[in-house]
Amino acid sequence: MQKKNIIRVSFLILFLGSIALSLSATRDNDTPLDIDVCRQIYPESQKCVKIQDKDIVYYRAFSFGKDIGTLFFTKDLAPEIKGYGGHINLLAGFSDGAIDGIKIINSSETPSLFSNTEAFLNQFAGKKLSDKFELGNDVEGITRATISSKAVVTSLHKCLGAIKATPSIARYEKNAGLLLLEAIFVPFIIFILAFLSVAYRKSYFRWLALLLSLLYLGIMRNSMLSVIQIANIGLLNIPRFGENPHWFVIILLSLLSILLFGNIY
Repeated sequence: MQKKNIIRVSFLILFLGSIALSLSATRDNDTPLDIDVCRQIYPESQKCVKIQDKDIVYYRAFSFGKDIGTLFFTKDLAPEIKGYGGHINLLAGFSDGAIDGIKIINSSETPSLFSNTEAFLNQFAGKKLSDKFELGNDVEGITRATISSKAVVTSLHKCLGAIKATPSIARYEKNAGLLLLEAIFVPFIIFILAFLSVAYRKSYFRWLALLLSLLYLGIMRNSMLSVIQIANIGLLNIPRFGENPHWFVIILLSLLSILLFGNIY
């Protein structure tokens, strides 16, 4: 009987593993954004993939397998908006309802007029997506470059509105609180199952913990711990809690088990 159970569990693991590989292969087929471009906004990013929702094209930056921000090029989403000399193509990133940063990719504006752009663009960092984005109201323009400044503000406002209206972004914002609760609750359940398997010496608790870890951490969250992640942690490149709450929960519970029982469960 025990041998049959082992065979069944082995086939189940192989089946779930094949699903995980298939999903991983599907993700890898997404068109990536050059990582050096992505790191202009998110220096910690390890991968940046293209997302296309009908005619809306944007990118998602990932670090430690977690979504850390959304990026877009203004020329992709608002090609009709131009400055005094032509297009001002911007790369912008946002997360948690606020802009994280903006960089100029290329511009046809007169350098002598469209100067001091760093100070101009820095005022957008931390700006809420729900703000008005009105030149002279909540945004200060560049002196002697009103047309160029207005083009930047208008294109950003239009692009953010277009992306926020996409179904994928709307679902993500709507479920953000539930996702955080899930990322804390599920690892806690996994830890409890692992603890019970040791405390009561029951193999089915261990198998349940392993299968749930594979399903949740491996397939749903795509965040199995790797050598690269361990190396980054060793270099004190520690991700923020909001990006990886499940790993913080697992590490905290593991340290707690060491203090209480002298073992890692």
